[in-house]
Amino acid sequence: MEKLFKNILIIGHSNIGDVCYDLAVIAPLRSNFKQAKINLLTSSRAKELVENYPGIDEIIIFDKHGKDKGIFGQIVLVQSLRKERFDLVIVLNKSLLFNFLGASTVWRIEEKLRKDKSGDFIHVVDSYLSLLRSKGVSVAEKLIFNFRFDNQEVNFAKNFFAKNSIADSDKVISISPYANWSLKCWPVTKWNELIKVLNKEYKVIVVGKEGADSYSKIVSREISKQVISAVNQCSLKQSMMIIKRSQIFISCDSSLLHIASCMQIPSIGLYGPTAIGAYYPYFHQDFVIKGEDVPDCTPCLNSKNFARCKAEGKSPCMLAINVEQVLGRIHQLIDSV
Repeated sequence: MEKLFKNILIIGHSNIGDVCYDLAVIAPLRSNFKQAKINLLTSSRAKELVENYPGIDEIIIFDKHGKDKGIFGQIVLVQSLRKERFDLVIVLNKSLLFNFLGASTVWRIEEKLRKDKSGDFIHVVDSYLSLLRSKGVSVAEKLIFNFRFDNQEVNFAKNFFAKNSIADSDKVISISPYANWSLKCWPVTKWNELIKVLNKEYKVIVVGKEGADSYSKIVSREISKQVISAVNQCSLKQSMMIIKRSQIFISCDSSLLHIASCMQIPSIGLYGPTAIGAYYPYFHQDFVIKGEDVPDCTPCLNSKNFARCKAEGKSPCMLAINVEQVLGRIHQLIDSV
């Protein structure tokens, strides 16, 4: 490396799942620039995830729906950022904000770092680490995400398990049927079919937050009464503590799925519209499930007919996933432990 940077700004994402993977760059940067101040720019919704994360010195919130709203709000934000005199800005999203910060050095992900030699997309984490390596930053062979929990969050989980008669000897599977896009969701009827089978051997806990879309409300209303519900009862970190107690976590492509995988909880992802190659749960690629007979527009993120089915909770690519596939992955996970 040509320079030893003193003040580093990472321009991260706003969505929680994306921010989780932004954290992959923290440990290498801290290891290589021990004296540097490392700042992370993210959204208010992701603040809880990154608070007290080892290696981050300051979290800077870009509140585009509040104080930083509109052109004037962004101008004020830029002015405050320029005063920090960052000597390195690392851009992990598609923001053009770096152009206005006056940093002497900017690292951005070139398109070639997003794909492998065959032209297929690689996981975003691998593209971030490739960027660091290309700049001379050494990266440890084993990537570890080190989330911190406070006593309140630990005690919440203990009380939740006690209240719901979950003993230390009980086997737990947690699930999340919610996603930030209803086309990613598996039909609630299939969740209920799965829950009926799992309840014979496991305590099944549902985590997550109900979204504003109509399908989320259908899920909340129609999900099996045989589950233990933590829906809308937990902060993000409290949900993470519940997932941490689980033997297996199952979800459609959601922020909690990616967080669970990064916590090293055996994770099964149900995928339809999402491009799996770049966004699979990082440590559990082999346990992703997609339908066996899906339409040719799948994944629709890469399709000219983007979201053409417009079917909340009934997208053909998610309907193509059957309960037997999920049960098979569960057995595969158990056998691999």
